[in-house]
Amino acid sequence: MTHYKKHKLYKRKDGRWQIKFIYNKKIYFAYGRSQKECCNNFDKLLKKAKNSTLNSKTLLFDWLDEYVNIYKKNNKTVNETIRQINYHIKPNLQNVELSKIQTLELDKLISEIPTTRTQKAIFTILHNALSIAYKKRLINDNIADFITPVHHISKEGKRLKSEEIKEIFKNIENQSVYNLFYFYLYTGVRKSEALTLKFDDIDFENQVIHIKGTKTIKSDRYIPLFENIKKIITQDNMGSESLIFNISNSTIEREIKKIKLKTNIKFSIKDFRTTFASACHEKGIDDYSIKQWLGHTSVTTTQKHYIKYDNAKSFIDAEQTKDLFKI
Repeated sequence: MTHYKKHKLYKRKDGRWQIKFIYNKKIYFAYGRSQKECCNNFDKLLKKAKNSTLNSKTLLFDWLDEYVNIYKKNNKTVNETIRQINYHIKPNLQNVELSKIQTLELDKLISEIPTTRTQKAIFTILHNALSIAYKKRLINDNIADFITPVHHISKEGKRLKSEEIKEIFKNIENQSVYNLFYFYLYTGVRKSEALTLKFDDIDFENQVIHIKGTKTIKSDRYIPLFENIKKIITQDNMGSESLIFNISNSTIEREIKKIKLKTNIKFSIKDFRTTFASACHEKGIDDYSIKQWLGHTSVTTTQKHYIKYDNAKSFIDAEQTKDLFKI
């Protein structure tokens, strides 16, 4: 006896191989003249069993779970998709049959979400899930086409001035938050990328950091272990799976509010990312290196949205034009 995908695979007295499994409280048997044939028939039978349970009477929440499991399983945003479904969709919609969904209810759900960024995320999930349900003939009408689209303009980070940076760091009370903000400023990583970073993501021997990105293929990347970062990360916990910055979002937001009250400087974590990119560019670092460090797919994104010029430097550079032509 052996196993295939955690199911027992054994030879019958008649010489055939068999896998017995239960799906949705129903017993199924897959057979084959060889182990390979039996396993292939098992995969086909399981797929057929799954499809047979999905029909017009399938409930919305069941289909969303299937949508995630089948179409988002290997996607980098799977955890965020699950969180959005559990936090925004399931608590605020009725778990009705797919064929009985009212798009007015979906529009109402989306409109009551306070931020356009989250509105667009929920719209995308519902639109994609219902479009696939229509293509798979689980519903007769493409409900997705009747959901009102959401337009979201991403807010760009701003470049912080040197004086602002000094004031911000001078007023950080929590040392752990200080180290985290320092890491953001000297690496340009995204907020979530630093919060999920573990000690075993740091390769001291090769002097690189593995950033497990969440947005694009390029966002999963290796960046240099910058000299400044070595000041706040030691090899004491090398190889450990524990988080480097075990800090909650609420702690970060609370610290930012305190700093804003003390300094009257308006800033966000994204501003550190923009400031890092802009400062690197002005130091003469190649934009393609900056693109790689930030985890962008295109250098155009880096140049258009993250490299911000310092107006003060513009006036300093202007001084150099007085002897430009020597007429």
